[in-house]
Amino acid sequence: MYKIALLGQPNSGKSTLFNALTGSHQHVGNWPGKTVERCEGSYKHQGETISVVDLPGSYSLTADSEEEKITRDFITQGDADLILVMADSSQLSRSLYMLADFSKLGAPAVLILNMEDVAKAQGKQVNAKLLEERLGIPVISFVAADLKRYDKLKDIIHSALPSVPKLKVEKCKNGQEFSWIKGILSGVVKETQKSYTLSRFDRLATGRISGKIIACGAMLLAFACSMIVAMPLMGIGAMIPQIFTPLLQNAMDALDVYPFIASIISVLIPNTIYFAFSMSGFVFGVNFVFAFLEDIGYIARVRVPYIKNDKNKQQMTADLPTTHSIQLSINSAMLCKNK
Repeated sequence: MYKIALLGQPNSGKSTLFNALTGSHQHVGNWPGKTVERCEGSYKHQGETISVVDLPGSYSLTADSEEEKITRDFITQGDADLILVMADSSQLSRSLYMLADFSKLGAPAVLILNMEDVAKAQGKQVNAKLLEERLGIPVISFVAADLKRYDKLKDIIHSALPSVPKLKVEKCKNGQEFSWIKGILSGVVKETQKSYTLSRFDRLATGRISGKIIACGAMLLAFACSMIVAMPLMGIGAMIPQIFTPLLQNAMDALDVYPFIASIISVLIPNTIYFAFSMSGFVFGVNFVFAFLEDIGYIARVRVPYIKNDKNKQQMTADLPTTHSIQLSINSAMLCKNK
């Protein structure tokens, strides 16, 4: 059985690709001795079972965060037969920073240029064939939201596994990542439209007035959803005083405990546990909802309406992560359901 791993920066579509490939055949745990989540699954293609590991998302492989250490060690130890490196076609010069770091490790790889449709909407044409010739590994223009493309992707992965393609380009030296990327992309990306037209949602979400209204509504809705997520734990917590307070009071009366001490044990302690349960439920709900908003790219848009400098606002708007993550999540969930 072959094993492949998915490597990419946040908002590159890596997790969506993982969900679409593996469907319901996946399980979540922790990396050995770590608190970082490990997602692993599998799929079958041409009678072969392919194991898929979703490596922790990070912006590079040279920093010392726990996620980057895990990813770097996994690759250098050769635990995977092939690494699928994800890149955002609409922001290629930035998203190839991961590939620059990866080139130092010398592992077999396939480069997936995701969000091809977003790049085309921005007037960018990416010559994947030229990039493939320079890198020496398969390069695929891809749209993770288009489920019809996955059969072709699986064919390319299946054909690449026995050959073990490795980067033929010169390894990137420390501190020269951007010049390395510039050389690799020379003549690869052509822009026919200099200005990027924002989607209707982005125009509303980043507008000076409409953006603030949407942000307030989104925050109120987020906290309401947090309460819904928290309700099961709060319900469990509310049962603790109802069950244990009468039992403890009877026990204190039977033991003839001093009333003040008895009230602390029978009333204060159960209610404290109830409060802890309730708060933990609410904190879990808030983290869950706001992690979802971050994942779909909305949190990056909340700040824009409050920026007064037009130049800074324009730059930040241009750097916004794509809202395609919403459609990607919906499509991958539908694929999981169909499988």
